[in-house]
Amino acid sequence: MRAIVASPREQLAASALARGPTGGGNRPGGDHAMPRYAPHVMADDEAAGLMRIGAAAEAIGVSIDTLRRWDRDGRIAVERRGGRRFLPVGEGARLRRQRGVPPRSSARNVLDGTVLHVTKDGVMAQVELACGPYRIVSLMSREAADELGLAPGVDASAVIKSTNVVIDLR
Repeated sequence: MRAIVASPREQLAASALARGPTGGGNRPGGDHAMPRYAPHVMADDEAAGLMRIGAAAEAIGVSIDTLRRWDRDGRIAVERRGGRRFLPVGEGARLRRQRGVPPRSSARNVLDGTVLHVTKDGVMAQVELACGPYRIVSLMSREAADELGLAPGVDASAVIKSTNVVIDLR
């Protein structure tokens, strides 16, 4: 069984429901002033692979209203459960790819350049890029280089996230 996790507000509301109308708290009238709804938890196997429409909208880079409109227009199919809308995770991934939403990364160094040379063996590939006055060399799997279509003349970016720095003599 899988569950979709309740938001912090829903968790707070659920705890207020569990304590009852005289549960205390620092709100006027105690916690019973909280909304009276239980967290929406999916407990059946069908719920696996669904995400709330708000989370989906944020991941795709559109508003919730846009997803609702796309659902009305038949562009996407959302599931309604307990008065809430959920988007299948696979559908969200398809929309991200379709809209060209780049994956989020904490890497801050991105150098645009052109592939100069690609050397492949059975497992690995060595890719050389010219990024302005800099020459960047990257080692990656052959499969990744093939999937990216890396070849001389292709425009590419070097995304650099370094966990160590090597110092060399000049």
